[in-house]
Amino acid sequence: MRPFPFKRPSLGFSIGADKLGLVEVHRGWSEPSLRRCAERELPAGLLKLSASESNVMDVSALAKEFSALLDGQGKVTRPVPISLS
Repeated sequence: MRPFPFKRPSLGFSIGADKLGLVEVHRGWSEPSLRRCAERELPAGLLKLSASESNVMDVSALAKEFSALLDGQGKVTRPVPISLS
């Protein structure tokens, strides 16, 4: 058993007001390499930038956008860093 059960992240998301981004890296024996990079336009009005109100107008629609960005590979079951901009 490893002393720290966490792996360095290899997948990351970026959520903006109108775009959703994904970066996946591969960590082999040498330096990390880019496995894939994708960006997807979000439907208008899906996210609202606000410090006092709900930011996601339709959670199921946002989940579908994440699924489409992942090319339908299913759920991500490990921690993933997210950048909000």
